[in-house]
Amino acid sequence: MASWNKWIEVADCIFVNKNKYSELTDDDKISSFFILNKKFSFKYPKIAQFLNHKSIDKASAMDQWFIHFKSVQGIPGWYWKTKSKKDTEKVKKDKSYDKVAKRYELKEEEIKFLIKHFKKDLDKELKRIELYEKADD
Repeated sequence: MASWNKWIEVADCIFVNKNKYSELTDDDKISSFFILNKKFSFKYPKIAQFLNHKSIDKASAMDQWFIHFKSVQGIPGWYWKTKSKKDTEKVKKDKSYDKVAKRYELKEEEIKFLIKHFKKDLDKELKRIELYEKADD
């Protein structure tokens, strides 16, 4: 299996095919430790923080997660974190600044910076641009 998606196989063994966990190599466990520990931190932040030490044996840490989830049947709902409504609204709201970005040839990072630090000025400029567009029509 490709190394970039071994964590999916390991997660499958932890939650669904528990009998296949013993077939995983230490390299599989080590290569998927970081991403799975991050995902598990959504629900268990203290345990994840404890296991997230640079000198920890990552394969043994994955074994600890397996033991922790031994009684869990299927993939828990919290495992696949979804965006909140606030996040999606923010993305939609940020798209309204496309006119400003286009007019001044700004990159997305620059717009994000302006939103964070100069939102009022950015809103004023957006209204001014929209006013000019209406006048041109």
